[in-house]
Amino acid sequence: MHTLIYISKAVKPFPDDELLDLLTASRLGNEKRGLSGMLLYVKQQDATGVPTGRFIQALEGGEKEVLELYALIKQDDRHKQVTLLHSGPITSRSFVGWAMGFRSLLEEEYLQIPGYIKLDDSFIKGKSMLSLGVALNFLKTFYSI
Repeated sequence: MHTLIYISKAVKPFPDDELLDLLTASRLGNEKRGLSGMLLYVKQQDATGVPTGRFIQALEGGEKEVLELYALIKQDDRHKQVTLLHSGPITSRSFVGWAMGFRSLLEEEYLQIPGYIKLDDSFIKGKSMLSLGVALNFLKTFYSI
């Protein structure tokens, strides 16, 4: 088993209907590949007030399948600044039964989450000290939301 966690910046704000389409396609593709995971989309505004958004995703499953999907994800033109936070072996899944868990939230809601991580350009461009445990615990907080 293998896990991979990445973060990226949306090239444009995603309306709810486009997020639903993305989620539907992701779930179908992940089921075919035997993958599970979670995708978080945070609706934000840049420093000038222009709407934008960030993605953080955890994938888990067979190493080959996870790495092949990540190669495709990096080529997806709906986002940029794709930054790998962690990739490595695991002994068990953290998102059992989730072909793709999903949550979209406003930045105001996001700021209230325990373990909040500031998803901004400096985080994406910098090499974060974020560990696998911190990233997975952060994503797992959405189980209870």
